[in-house]
Amino acid sequence: MTEAAWPGCDDPIAMVEFLRGSPTGTDPEARSNPRWRADDPQAPADRRFRRFACACCRRVWGHIPGPSSRAAVVAVEEYLGGRATPAALEAAFTASARVEYLEDGTKRPDPAYWAVKYLGRGFYKLSAGASALVVASRTLSLADEAYGGPVRSAFDGCFYAGAGVFLTPFRWPEPVPAAVRAERGVLAGVLRCLFGNPFRPAARSPAWRTSTCLALAEQMDRTGEFAPMPVLGDALEEAGCDNVDILSHCRGPGPHVRGCWVVDLVLGKT
Repeated sequence: MTEAAWPGCDDPIAMVEFLRGSPTGTDPEARSNPRWRADDPQAPADRRFRRFACACCRRVWGHIPGPSSRAAVVAVEEYLGGRATPAALEAAFTASARVEYLEDGTKRPDPAYWAVKYLGRGFYKLSAGASALVVASRTLSLADEAYGGPVRSAFDGCFYAGAGVFLTPFRWPEPVPAAVRAERGVLAGVLRCLFGNPFRPAARSPAWRTSTCLALAEQMDRTGEFAPMPVLGDALEEAGCDNVDILSHCRGPGPHVRGCWVVDLVLGKT
């Protein structure tokens, strides 16, 4: 991945792997670790990976079976926003785990259920980055029914989730259907919204934290509604911001999600 390639990349698997640091050995956090880690302080990158995984789940909301698994996604969102305790988060995933098996005793096959499952595993068995990779693979596989099985097999055949590492490079089975390419493009945009330009992280100025900028950022962070982003761009410019990346992101088409790097920058969350 290069800075020139980043803005146009449409492969969220490759982007997440780059953002993780492309580990060539075992991910130190992605070991079978039964300890629930939601009480631990979150690194900014971990919070963004979890935001990304939640956004992936939201893209397949109608495929997630049962209210308990949807509630688990909401619990992560609330936890990341500081509105839910680690205990509430653990309880939500415990409830979701109760529907893991079907009545005949077999494991539920639904890819969307396993996307939620691996979202939770980012708090106790996997690193947040490794969790995001598996969640993305599961949700992207739902964009085209016929393609879903082959792409899941291809991903599982090269990514060893227990160690959080690719044993061999992942390659998308060809040809990639148009629906999958479109969904890859959406999720790539989500990653750019969350991480900005990782090659040139923006520094914030205290002068930008005006009452107007803070109110707009707080509103979008709380509600998840990002229609005021262009207004935030204008307010930041009036406050003296001349950073092209920041202003372009505010005035661009999106997508925008909770955890947006500009909103977090204004709120001091980075």
